[in-house]
Amino acid sequence: MSARVLSDVDLAVDNSEVVLVAGHSGPGKTIPLFAVTGVLVHLLGDYVQGSVSIYGVDPLTARDFEEVLESSLVGLVLQNPERHLVSPQH
Repeated sequence: MSARVLSDVDLAVDNSEVVLVAGHSGPGKTIPLFAVTGVLVHLLGDYVQGSVSIYGVDPLTARDFEEVLESSLVGLVLQNPERHLVSPQH
């Protein structure tokens, strides 16, 4: 069983806001971002307990994860450019 990374997190971001998670390499910034975008569940096969809603879209469900990938709802830019999850504007 995996160790708990986060608990009791509630985050709301307004439409006009941009959120930057920054810090030294290694402390675990990427895992919560993978959880929020659905990458942790659908691409890495791990587990997320709780819920995520991005304009009514839940990237933890398979159908909505596809929508997140095909839309511009979320942009995730990582240190390694081979691992980016970024969509062009439609």
